[in-house]
Amino acid sequence: MLASTGTSVTLTWQSQVTEHRVSRLTTASAANCRKALESAQVEDSSDRLTGTVVGGSKLRGVIELEMADGRVVVIRTEKNDVPPLIATYAQRQVIADVHTLTARSPGGREHRSHLLLELSSAEPDSAS
Repeated sequence: MLASTGTSVTLTWQSQVTEHRVSRLTTASAANCRKALESAQVEDSSDRLTGTVVGGSKLRGVIELEMADGRVVVIRTEKNDVPPLIATYAQRQVIADVHTLTARSPGGREHRSHLLLELSSAEPDSAS
């Protein structure tokens, strides 16, 4: 609203799983942003992914899961959770319950963002 009246706006935000971010919107960039947001389709869902933990980054707050088809899915999580998850599950087959946001633009581009809800081993218990 402010940007549409000719006032520049600075937005600062930080979620539990992202770093501190700042964006500055001029009147023109706010109009472009509004148009893009109004035309985008966003869906959220809960999904279960099965794959192998192949890496991660505490700095970025992500773990990486290699799927059976070879693609790597990046899953966001709390930064401090990354080292213990990697220590426990590195190179192991896991089941990841995730919250997925899917954004589609009118031009057909699609972006998926995954947030980890729960991670567990998909391998049979070796004690049995």
